Amino acid sequence: MKSKIVIFILPPLLIVLLITSGLVYLNTRLLPKSVTAMANRLEERTGLVFHADSISYFPFAGLKLSQVRLFDAYKESDDPFFTARRMDIDLNILLLLSRGTGAGNLVKSVNFHDPRILLTMDLLSFARDRHNVHQPEGGMKTPDNMSAPADPGTPESSAGTGTDSGEKSVSRVPPEFIRFWNIGSRIIGHRLFPDQLFLYNPSFICTGKTGKTEIFNGPDVFIDRESSPGLLQITAKDERTGLSVSLNFEEKKAEGDFEVAGIDLERLVPLFFSADALPRISGFLDVKSRFLSPVPGLIELEGALMGRNLAVSHQLLGEEAVSGVDLDYDFNLIFDPEPPLAPPRILGKATPSNPAIIAAMQESHLRDPSSAWGELRVRTGNLRVNGIAMDFLPAIRGIFPRTSAPARLDLRLHLPETGADAILRAVPDGLSGPFEGMKLAGSLSWDLDLEIPLDMIREMNWRSSVSMEDFAVDSIPAELNVYKLKRSFVHILEDGRNSRKIRVPEPRRVGLQWMLDNSELTERQIYRLQNREKQGAPEPEVFGGEEEAADVPLDRSYRYVYLEDMSRWIPLAVLTCEDGDFFFHDGINWLTFRHAMERNILSGGIEVGASTLTMQLIKNLFLSRDRVLARKIHEAFLVYLLEGNARVSKDRILELYINLVEFGPGIIGIREAAQYYFGKVPGEISAPEAVWLASILPAPRSYHGMFLDGEVPDYWWAHMRGYFDLMLERGRLSEEEYQRAVSRRPRFRNGDAS
Repeated sequence: MKSKIVIFILPPLLIVLLITSGLVYLNTRLLPKSVTAMANRLEERTGLVFHADSISYFPFAGLKLSQVRLFDAYKESDDPFFTARRMDIDLNILLLLSRGTGAGNLVKSVNFHDPRILLTMDLLSFARDRHNVHQPEGGMKTPDNMSAPADPGTPESSAGTGTDSGEKSVSRVPPEFIRFWNIGSRIIGHRLFPDQLFLYNPSFICTGKTGKTEIFNGPDVFIDRESSPGLLQITAKDERTGLSVSLNFEEKKAEGDFEVAGIDLERLVPLFFSADALPRISGFLDVKSRFLSPVPGLIELEGALMGRNLAVSHQLLGEEAVSGVDLDYDFNLIFDPEPPLAPPRILGKATPSNPAIIAAMQESHLRDPSSAWGELRVRTGNLRVNGIAMDFLPAIRGIFPRTSAPARLDLRLHLPETGADAILRAVPDGLSGPFEGMKLAGSLSWDLDLEIPLDMIREMNWRSSVSMEDFAVDSIPAELNVYKLKRSFVHILEDGRNSRKIRVPEPRRVGLQWMLDNSELTERQIYRLQNREKQGAPEPEVFGGEEEAADVPLDRSYRYVYLEDMSRWIPLAVLTCEDGDFFFHDGINWLTFRHAMERNILSGGIEVGASTLTMQLIKNLFLSRDRVLARKIHEAFLVYLLEGNARVSKDRILELYINLVEFGPGIIGIREAAQYYFGKVPGEISAPEAVWLASILPAPRSYHGMFLDGEVPDYWWAHMRGYFDLMLERGRLSEEEYQRAVSRRPRFRNGDAS
């Protein structure tokens, strides 16, 4: 009886023992070897290194791996770019044991639990790293079931656009783009890539150029290539964040949709900027876009951005953050790595005379556009900022083979006719500043076509057309009332320690001969200028109270000096040192603006302001002296009101500047300066004395030390000689006057300097 029971039980026990032994052997010997072999094939063919702490197989449950890690063989880094707490695989076990030599797809489905994906935000750097890395001999191998696209730059890889002779043109798609696309295609086409892949509770670790790292929790992701042969479908949706992604990839093209709401810019922006240039941007952005890539490298996007309550703060903008910005942008853009640098529409119309500039321009692709290619261009773009609509079409051209900035930045902007007051109301907080409460009438439209060569910003050029209909200022704050400069007015000057209330008398028109002697204008130009000035707008309603403080008495020691009562050398010296083209511009000298913009961008700050006499007068009378963008915007608008709307005469502006500028600590105006430094009245000042007074205007308190030392030092006299040369060149000095001026340095008055 017992023997029968043993005989009955023994076969099942043996079967169980064999199965158990087989599973143990499978898990401890065959499976690790097979997985290692497949991992080696994966690394060989895709450049990805696979590791897992433990690997186990369970019947009906599949393969389970713990602490999975993927490394990029092209990166010299010990950090994996992908990790997962657990990985569940439903696979063809027989194909695995044959080490992938059989037919069919190895993996049916893969589930990743708590995956963490490391992303670099410098994508071009990532692509270049892959392109420049040393390739194994013979290059990357290709899976048996895929054919690798030909190397870029060969006829086989060309777009087939062909010439008239029937020859194919050489493709200019950068090798790094082809290589990056091919690696992705190899991974997707490999038999290790599953028919279905799930990412449960993924997180994305984004590291920016600053080294700052942010972790973003993403939605569950489903990737499917089983339902349609040759097509890979990626879908992700998160009801909490409004994220919705749908992408379809084929061997040579891709398309899809992307939508996300509530992007936190305060977390995202620092990933894309270097620390020294980092503005603080806050607010939330919604994005909706349609994605299409018909060939490798070419990307088309059509969609919309919506930002609400955006704010930007940076020390160069001003003390206050620029806030309260709502924007909507509907766009259609294309990234194309193929086209050569498009010829400039407005750059290069005039060739510079300086050989050094010409050589630099040739090196910077301005004269040789064929040496750069690739562009990111907005084809259609409607931008609305705080309700003001405009066409906004930027383009970045000549992206490759650059290692730093692209070759050129283009911008086209069209502002249709819009109410002037609506534009003023749309100016965000932090930029509106002292203009709050101001009222405008009429409308304006604006067309701008801008080209900036990023290697030589000073050679930027633009076409700008502004059209105004019935523009007028209905009311203006008292502290910004530039219209008062056309009449007598009282003003309070601050020198940092004391307040001085002064009275400026009524303007007195200079004669025609004075203008001919000092302005470099012809008689016809002078009459045209004076007729234009007669058409100036009247003074609008002023609000905000009187500007003079009741507790500050009128300074009766102050004396105003008219131009015709000064030595002729004083205005000539000021024009030469401060604003040589004063009579030829409308308050802003765009040539010096270009040079200043290049210098400021290269320095990362506002080192020079390209200020004209008009801008300096505005700054001295109405604004602070902070070197910030907000103040420069306020300054530019007030300059327009002064010269373009009120049309205060040029001689009045020059006269006011000379009488109200600081020449030293507590020394205001030319009368006090002439007396303090030389013991003379303004009408007695010589050419060397006038040039010295004008030469210290950029920093009068610092240069006041020359007077305290009792003489003009050699280095400063050499500096002044340059101004004499310029005055001679422009006809402001005759040869005889020049020789007399350079023969003797100015001598300061004797006496106490206090």
